[in-house]
Amino acid sequence: MAKANETISTFQKTLEAKNEALREEELRLTQQLANNQKQYEALMKELTSPVIAVQSAVAGDVAMKVNRFQQVVSRSLLKGGMKIKTAFDEYKLIGQIGQGGCGRVFSAKNSDGEMFAIKFLDKHIGRTKLKRFKNEINFCEHSSHVNIVKVVDRGYVEIENNDEYIFCVMPLYEQSLRDKMRAGVQHQTAVDIFLGLLQGLQYAHRKGIIHRDIKPENIMFAKDSTVPIICDFGIAHFSEENMETTIVTKPTDRLANFQYSAPEQREKGGVTTPQTDIFSLGLILNEMFTQSVPQGLGYKTIQSVAPQYDYLDDLFAKLYRQNPNERLYPEQKIMTELRVLAEAKGNREQIRSLNAMTQDAELPEIKPMEMIDKRYQNNSIVFVMNQDVPYDWFTIMQGGSFSHTSVLGFDSNTLVMHGKREIVMPMRYDSDMSTIRDSVGYFKEWVQIVNAIYIGKLKNEVVLRQQKAEQLRKSEIAKLEREIAIKKMLSQI
Repeated sequence: MAKANETISTFQKTLEAKNEALREEELRLTQQLANNQKQYEALMKELTSPVIAVQSAVAGDVAMKVNRFQQVVSRSLLKGGMKIKTAFDEYKLIGQIGQGGCGRVFSAKNSDGEMFAIKFLDKHIGRTKLKRFKNEINFCEHSSHVNIVKVVDRGYVEIENNDEYIFCVMPLYEQSLRDKMRAGVQHQTAVDIFLGLLQGLQYAHRKGIIHRDIKPENIMFAKDSTVPIICDFGIAHFSEENMETTIVTKPTDRLANFQYSAPEQREKGGVTTPQTDIFSLGLILNEMFTQSVPQGLGYKTIQSVAPQYDYLDDLFAKLYRQNPNERLYPEQKIMTELRVLAEAKGNREQIRSLNAMTQDAELPEIKPMEMIDKRYQNNSIVFVMNQDVPYDWFTIMQGGSFSHTSVLGFDSNTLVMHGKREIVMPMRYDSDMSTIRDSVGYFKEWVQIVNAIYIGKLKNEVVLRQQKAEQLRKSEIAKLEREIAIKKMLSQI
C-alpha cells in the first residue's frame, strides 16, 4: 500500500512538471505571437505611411490650387470701363477680347483716343510664368521688324485686395489668320502672307529666338492689311543675349499646341530648333489653300485646290520632313527655292512678289551710323560714333567720291580712324571758329550720304548672292531632270 502511494505521488509530480512545462511553452508562444503582431503592425505602418503622405500632399496641392483658382476668379476685378496708368499715358479698358494660359487681353483706348490691346498677367501666377512674360516684353519692345508684334508700353496695376497685374500694351489688330482663313484667303495673298511670316521668323531666328507656338491664332493683321504680325512669344525659347531674366526655358520643353507642333515637340526630350517653327509654318501654308491641317501622309495637296500653284506642294514637302535636319532651312534657302519653282511654273505674279522681298529678307539688320558726340583734342576734331565703324563704310567716307560740300583743306579724305568708334579730322592751328563749326556741320551731312551709299552697296551684294544661289539651284534642277529623262529613255529601250 505504501509503495502504491509512492508511485501515485511520483506520477503526480511528473504530471505537474509536464503541465508547468506546457504552461511555460504556451506563455512563450503567446509572447512570440504578440511580438510578431507588433512587428507586422510596424512594418505595415512603414509601408503605408509614404502612400498616405503622398495622398495627403497631392490632395493638399490640388486643394491649394483649386482654392487659388477660385480666389483669382472671385477677386479678379479687371473689367471694361476701368482706367489704368503708365508712366506716360492712361488707358481705359473697353472689354476682354482674348484669354489664354494665364493671360487676359483687353481692348483699350489711350488718352489720345487711339485703340490698343493690353495683355495682363496675374502677378501671383508664379515666378516661371512671370519670367516668361518679362522676356516676351523685352524682346517685343526692342523688335524693329514689320512682321513682329511691337510692345509700346508696359506697367503694373494694383486694384484692391492684393489684386495685382503686370501688363504690356500692343497695337490692336483687326483679325487673326484664323479669321482670314475662315473667310477664305486668295491664293496669291496666301503666298504673300507665307513670305511675310518667313521674314518675321528669319528676324527672330537670327537673334536666337525660337517661337515654338506658330499657329493661325498667333498671327494678326491690321485693318484691310495682308501683312502678317507674329504675336505671343510667351513660350518662346530665348538666347542668352535676348533674355531679360534667367529662366529654365529649355529646347526640350513641351509647351506648344500639338495641332501645329513639329514631331520633335511631341517626343519626350525632343529638342526644338528654328526648323521647329519652319515645320509649323509649312502646315499653315498648306492650310491656307486646303482649309485643313496636314496629318500623316494622306493629306490634301495644294494642287487639288489650286492647280496653278502645284509647285508649292514640292516646297511644302521639304518643310514637312519629320527629321528637322532634313527640312529646308534657313529662310533664305526657302525663298530661293520658291523663286526657282515659281519661275519654272511661269508664275510671274509670284516672281514679282519675291523680287520685292528678296533684298530686305537677306539684308542684315543695319543700324545707321550717327555722330553722338564730339570734342576738340590735340588740334583735331574727334567725332564719336554710335557704333563700331565698318571698314567699307569708312572707305566710302574717306574716298570722298560722292557729291558733297566741304571747307577748303578739310575734306573727307583728311579723316582718319581712331579706335573702333572715333573718326578724327585734323585741323590747322590757325583755324577759326567758323571753320570748325562748318566742318562739324558738313561731317554730319557726309554721314547721311555715306549711310545711303553703304546700304545701297549691301543691297547690290545681296542681289548678286541671290542670283548666284538661283543659278546654282537651277543647275541642280536641270541636272536632276536630265537624269530622270535618261532613266526613262533607258527603261523604254
